[in-house]
Amino acid sequence: CLPSLRNRFMFLHCYSGVLRHEVMLHGELSDMLEIVHQRKRDPHPLFIMVMQITTGKTVNDKRQYGHCMRHKQVSRCAIGAFEVYLLHRFHVSHEMDDGRRPDFRENGTWYEDKILTDGSYKNRKKEMQKKSYVDMIRKVFKKLRMVASHFGHWGRVSAPVELEFAELSPELIRILGNWDPKMQESRYSTKLPTAALRVIAGFEQDEVHWNPRTQPQPPQSLRRCIFPWLEDALNSVFVAIDEDGIQRPTAVATLRLWEHLRTVVLQDAAAIFVQHQERKNHTLFRLPVFQKPEFMEFVETMKNCLDKQEDPNEEKIDRVLPSVVRRFDILESKFEDTAKTIAGDIRELVDEVRKGAAATQRHLSEKFIEMGRDLAAGLEENDAGLKENVAGLKENAVGRKNTTGLKENTAARGLEMEWRRRRKGTYWGGWRDTWWTIGELGV
Repeated sequence: CLPSLRNRFMFLHCYSGVLRHEVMLHGELSDMLEIVHQRKRDPHPLFIMVMQITTGKTVNDKRQYGHCMRHKQVSRCAIGAFEVYLLHRFHVSHEMDDGRRPDFRENGTWYEDKILTDGSYKNRKKEMQKKSYVDMIRKVFKKLRMVASHFGHWGRVSAPVELEFAELSPELIRILGNWDPKMQESRYSTKLPTAALRVIAGFEQDEVHWNPRTQPQPPQSLRRCIFPWLEDALNSVFVAIDEDGIQRPTAVATLRLWEHLRTVVLQDAAAIFVQHQERKNHTLFRLPVFQKPEFMEFVETMKNCLDKQEDPNEEKIDRVLPSVVRRFDILESKFEDTAKTIAGDIRELVDEVRKGAAATQRHLSEKFIEMGRDLAAGLEENDAGLKENVAGLKENAVGRKNTTGLKENTAARGLEMEWRRRRKGTYWGGWRDTWWTIGELGV
């Protein structure tokens, strides 16, 4: 169980923090601290876990840091995974039991305790081998049939791709991954690319930070069941500071992180009971703290919170710009009224068109009938006229024959009279003239 929880935390933290897996293997408990920041526009505060990177191929004399934030989804939360792993580790190794627990007032007693161990007390300062993590990732990828060239570095290679798909600024991605830090960033920057942290934690760039499982607060009696020695350890550090005046910021930061993680593990465990009930039988949840009636009551509180809370991102316009929403409501109402009016006008127009079409159809029918009758009457008149024309043509033909005979008779008589007249002239003009005249007349 412990190796699985350890590897799960390492995988999620390398992805969320864009870290090399060697950094996690080198890391010590004293390298980690918390930052809580409440932005004005967000209903819930940002909880960021910071890890100091002391060794690595880009680490020289400058400090580098890995970061991660509580994820929107409990199953992908690296901070929750860290607390679950740490809780089970202390339960198995007994390294925080009375008589074994380090004196947090003395840095040498706990500074070298590694973040990742095999769960044994004697190996708590021993760095684990890469193989213990890489072989597991390789086996998981093989089972899932994922083809990859990176196993230990998979998170550091894949996380920037997700951020680029979210169209995040390359500068923020570079800062999150600690690539080529500049002077301003190495000396004067907080090195907290919150926009990148929010996106990698499952939030959109423009949405408010809303994580409902962080709101229900477990009772103090339940929180004290996790790391029950924590208050004594923290108080002893403060007493030592008061006595010798030596500040112990690392011890204070580490213990305060663990104090906050008490709440984190209870909230995430309750959320898992509600949202992932198939995981309720995991070995981790057999620990005494999860068997208490107070925890089951807290699970019900978490369920009510997750069921009833409404995402403020869905009401962001109504909350930020109420006048705009009211204007939209007015416009929507006016649009509905206008649509109803237009629909009524269209129905009336259709009815009028139908009525007009019927009247037009009757009028056209009457016109066509009238035109047919007029055409028939005209044809009859034309037929009678044609008959009259034929009769007239026949009469003209007969008249033309009579006129021709008359003309022939008239011409003949005229020739006869001319012949007789000129015949008389032959006695005066001689025979030659007489025959010439007859020749002209064709007699």
